[in-house]
Amino acid sequence: MTDSDAFCAGFIAYAHPYFAEIFEKHGFTLGECLCQHDGRECIAMYQSPRLRLLLELADGAFHVLLGSLTAPFPGATAIDHAGRGGWYALFLLVESKSDRRVYSERLIQQIWRGEVDPYRFEAGLLGQWADGILPLFEPNQEQGWRVEFKRRYAG
Repeated sequence: MTDSDAFCAGFIAYAHPYFAEIFEKHGFTLGECLCQHDGRECIAMYQSPRLRLLLELADGAFHVLLGSLTAPFPGATAIDHAGRGGWYALFLLVESKSDRRVYSERLIQQIWRGEVDPYRFEAGLLGQWADGILPLFEPNQEQGWRVEFKRRYAG
C-alpha cells in the first residue's frame, strides 16, 4: 500500500458518509483516488452510469465537481472548476441555475471558523440540486449550457 492509498482510504472514509445516500440513489461507485502532501490534497473520482463526480480537497477547501463520462481523472494536475478540463464545480453549476451566489463571504467565514462543515454543506447542495444538475451531463443532453457556463465563469 502506498502513502497515497493510505491517505485516500482515510479521505474516503471521512468524506463518503456525507454522500453515501446520494451516491446510492444515483449509482455512484468509487473509481480512482489520489492524495498528496500527506493527505492535505486529495481527489476521489466516483462514476455512475450517467456521469463522473470528484470529491476534491485542495488548499484547505473542499468541493464537489461534476463531469461527463469522458472527463479524465485529473491526477496530480490542478483542476479548473469552470470546465476547461471537463470538470465543473457543483457550486458554480448551482449559481448558474439559481442565479444566486452560493459561497457568500459570510458562509466562507463560517466554514473557516468551523461553524459550518464544508462536507455537510456540499452534500446538502448536491442533495438539493441533483435532479436539476446531474441530467446536464447525460450523453444526449443539449450542450448549449456549457457555452453559457464557460462564458460566465471561465472569463
